[in-house]
Amino acid sequence: MDAPIPFITTGADGTGLAVNQEAREVLNKINKPLVIVSVVGMYRTGKSFLLNCLMGKTGGFPLGATVEAKTKGIWMWAGDFPNDPSKAMVLLDTEGLHDPEKGSRTHDAEIFTLAVLLSSILIYNSKGAIDSTSLDGLHLATELTNHISMKAQGEEIGDEFAKFFPMLIWAVRDHHLELTVDGEDITAKQYLEKCLALKRGRGKDVTDYNALRETIRAFFKNRNCFLFPLPTAMDNLKNLEKLQMNELDPKFIKIGYEFTEFIFQNGLCKMMNGKEITGNMFTTLSEKYVEAIATGNVNIESAYDYMIQTVNSNAIEQAQQHFHNEMNTLVLPVTLDV
Repeated sequence: MDAPIPFITTGADGTGLAVNQEAREVLNKINKPLVIVSVVGMYRTGKSFLLNCLMGKTGGFPLGATVEAKTKGIWMWAGDFPNDPSKAMVLLDTEGLHDPEKGSRTHDAEIFTLAVLLSSILIYNSKGAIDSTSLDGLHLATELTNHISMKAQGEEIGDEFAKFFPMLIWAVRDHHLELTVDGEDITAKQYLEKCLALKRGRGKDVTDYNALRETIRAFFKNRNCFLFPLPTAMDNLKNLEKLQMNELDPKFIKIGYEFTEFIFQNGLCKMMNGKEITGNMFTTLSEKYVEAIATGNVNIESAYDYMIQTVNSNAIEQAQQHFHNEMNTLVLPVTLDV
């Protein structure tokens, strides 16, 4: 694809979800496993730029230099996975969370839920540091179990969701703090784990402090962190879309390279019940999830069964059509050479 296209569209009022027909057609032509990378985060925090880095250019997903949010719904780009032609890569750029122009907090929950359900790698983008503000941006994670169930019956725990949920990569933008604890240098991943550490105690303040951290730790057991400095001088950020990679700050380029290489080396394909998801399977799954979100009841087991039934039915239909086409080319009676 030369440029991203809408994948999940919203209604004229900014709410309601639907799978775009053009995206369906693109995905249905991909007959190999998908590595699906999505980015979520607060509006106007530069989410789109991270995906453009994975595309290898600063222009691609729309960027903005104003306070107006650029991405609505979910946009998609699809192409070959770098260094592995047996896989395809799908990048999903989601609408910014907590945009004051939106009238519905439920819409944020729906977008976030879709990003988690559809991804094999989920990037959470925040600014400055991992603190109470950036953690609050992930508060929607605590509401996932209100919208999603794993199976038709029975009690469910975080570990069961973790087996299905994507790898979490926390991308901290415009980071400038020293990474030291007690005079010792720490890595970005150690910084993340320190910020997710639980407090001891039983009071309400401690319980509230631990609740979101426990959810993130339980749902996203496979997680990592990258700390990005400013990509360019503050007064040049408005021109970010026009800049070439070699015009960005060298420290930013270095972290960006480590970030993209980490994703490319992991190459986690979207899996369900041990089965790799291909383009037409992903389309069916997306449509089922959008339909289920509208009713407020997403059941992963049911969605998987529906996807398998639909794929099998389509395969049978195509086989029958091929058989009839071949039979129609025969001129009867047929003579056999002995």
